[in-house]
Amino acid sequence: MRHNRSKGVMFFAILLVISMCGGAMAYSTPICKYDPEVDSEPRILGNFTMALEIINVNDLYAWQAVLFYDSKKLVLLKVEPGELLLSANDYIFVNSSDSVDNILLLGGTMLGSVKGYSGSGIIAVIVFGYTNENYRYPVILDNFKNVYSTYGLNSYLNTVPLRLKLSVISSAD
Repeated sequence: MRHNRSKGVMFFAILLVISMCGGAMAYSTPICKYDPEVDSEPRILGNFTMALEIINVNDLYAWQAVLFYDSKKLVLLKVEPGELLLSANDYIFVNSSDSVDNILLLGGTMLGSVKGYSGSGIIAVIVFGYTNENYRYPVILDNFKNVYSTYGLNSYLNTVPLRLKLSVISSAD
């Protein structure tokens, strides 16, 4: 008797799910229509690659950089760690973009109790596509809306001054 009751409950549950899905499919209508003029991806006319370089840093353990770009004219295509970071063991590189606020947030940290990096080198390589010939290259921001800042930390987690350079290293039309 108990076995039959559980079969009945399971049958009822399956029937209920099927009827809900069927009803939803029968009565569903598109909410909006596709308009290729409005909904299509912007056509990329060409691209350029930029290098974010750190200059003469001492004991850099972690860093964060904020880049500003015009997302109406530029499309972020790729972000990769630079050669300096690829040579480090136990390193994390992160990036996040926000096309509404037009920022790209980059950062990285070493892992464990190790001495930070000292010297100069490329810490990130960024590829942008442009959708308009009248674009401007991205720039480094010291601070963005008092939320994001460009800064570095040493292996003692004290703030260290960062000298960063953002330059175009290649371009393709």
